[in-house]
Amino acid sequence: MTQKDLAEKAGLNVRTIQRIENNKVIPSLYTKKKLCEVLRLNKVFDRYYGKIYSLIFIGSVIIIVSIVGYFYFKY
Repeated sequence: MTQKDLAEKAGLNVRTIQRIENNKVIPSLYTKKKLCEVLRLNKVFDRYYGKIYSLIFIGSVIIIVSIVGYFYFKY
């Protein structure tokens, strides 16, 4: 598959693919997901980033509960 084919299938710019391959840019989460979909690596993406999303969600809940608790017990 050429860079042009990959870019077209992923809905990205060819220059973006070139920059990623040459380590000129760190791809966004969206870009990584699109590339994994095209390259049929969805399970790898979900396994790795699914854990990150879970941790972010749990962290957000802890922060919200802490803030609510702070204001609840402060007043």
